[in-house]
Amino acid sequence: KPASPTPAAPAAAPKPSTPAKRFRITLGSHRRDAIVEEVD
Repeated sequence: KPASPTPAAPAAAPKPSTPAKRFRITLGSHRRDAIVEEVD
């Protein structure tokens, strides 16, 4: 079978629209309460 040159990215880890930007992820008491903040 032909190899896949571009494997699909995991849905759980979407790529930021702008790779240059950095993000800080803060986990609350529960993992589902994660807060993503944009870092300047």
